[in-house]
Amino acid sequence: MKTLCTTLIIVSLLANFSKSVPLKRDDRRRIPSAETSSIPSDVQLVSFENDHNSPDSYQFNYALSDDQTRDEVGTLKDGKDEDGNDVRFFVVRGSYSFTGDDGQTYWVHYTADETGYHPQVGTGPDPGKTF
Repeated sequence: MKTLCTTLIIVSLLANFSKSVPLKRDDRRRIPSAETSSIPSDVQLVSFENDHNSPDSYQFNYALSDDQTRDEVGTLKDGKDEDGNDVRFFVVRGSYSFTGDDGQTYWVHYTADETGYHPQVGTGPDPGKTF
């Protein structure tokens, strides 16, 4: 279980530091859905929302046909660094979940802010699943 938690934390950290590219409204219509996909894959995109239209915040979420989900919200915050200088940084809240090979649902809820990365990891029904 310790190895699984460590793996989930590392995956979540990597996902948080990856750069997202904003999509224009026209691009959203071109994303394949479960009904229209011609991609030869067992896993298909069921839903996707992306709002990167503000320099001070962003949000996105998606769900895949294999029950993977991810959602994240980032908000720009003003603060001070360790030297007392004014700084701006994103506070990020999000979650993701997936079904393991054992049939169990694994989920991670996280917050990343000026105090660090704070994950909550669990198994079973995701208490915060919103879609």
